[in-house]
Amino acid sequence: MGGRYLVELVALNDFAEPTEAIWQAREMAADAGVLGVLGGWSAETAQAAAAEYKRLGLAFLAPEIDWTRIESQPQEPVNPDLAAGYTVLSGGAPPGQAALWAYDATQRLLDALDAAVRAEGHPTRAAVRSALMAGP
Repeated sequence: MGGRYLVELVALNDFAEPTEAIWQAREMAADAGVLGVLGGWSAETAQAAAAEYKRLGLAFLAPEIDWTRIESQPQEPVNPDLAAGYTVLSGGAPPGQAALWAYDATQRLLDALDAAVRAEGHPTRAAVRSALMAGP
């Protein structure tokens, strides 16, 4: 049934501008290999991009909180492996809320890719969206 698939992470910058977020959504959707996107680091860019990703049929996960108004340190227990790895890579800084959200969202997207492969034999945009909507 399913096989092994290479997962590549791509970063694009929307410069916290809604019109640029729409443009970047189109750039992501132009590559048929892109099956899901994480981002929207401000409420304005997330809202603008979400509508475009929906129109383009591409799964989009964005934080549901305004990162500019929260404390930088997490209030909930942090996965010890994540904290240790993050601290090494960051030069000693512990992970903040944005890093924790990105870690969890990445895991959700990887789980959706796995579910898509199990359901269809290979990952597709539609299967990834469906798996994300179905939840854990």
